[in-house]
Amino acid sequence: MQTPKLWQFEDLTTTGDFSKYSSNLGDLVTLYSGCNFADCGHEIYNGAAATVFTQHTRRYLYYQNKSHNEAAMIHSWTDPSQTYSLADIADGNGGLVDLEQEISWLAPGMFYTITDVAYAWETEVV
Repeated sequence: MQTPKLWQFEDLTTTGDFSKYSSNLGDLVTLYSGCNFADCGHEIYNGAAATVFTQHTRRYLYYQNKSHNEAAMIHSWTDPSQTYSLADIADGNGGLVDLEQEISWLAPGMFYTITDVAYAWETEVV
């Protein structure tokens, strides 16, 4: 892997500068060959934070509530009055929600928050 140039405002580019990016991308493809990143989704951890901010990019959301005393909630980032309560899963295995079928106000690309969740994972694969 080569260290690419740190670009500054109004810098001029050369073929050599861009070839470092091309070489690095080639190295990454070789390193991760066989992995299908298109459907692996993205993981969202809550940890100690009260609220997680994310963007809707996949169809399904796997989740586990942070506690069984309070159900996790999805809130629209632009309109906090639009909410969706995630079912409290008592067995500790987590739950699944079809974001496109079950939440009418949540459009692809839209930002939203999740509260009271231990973890969440948006994915295309069920």
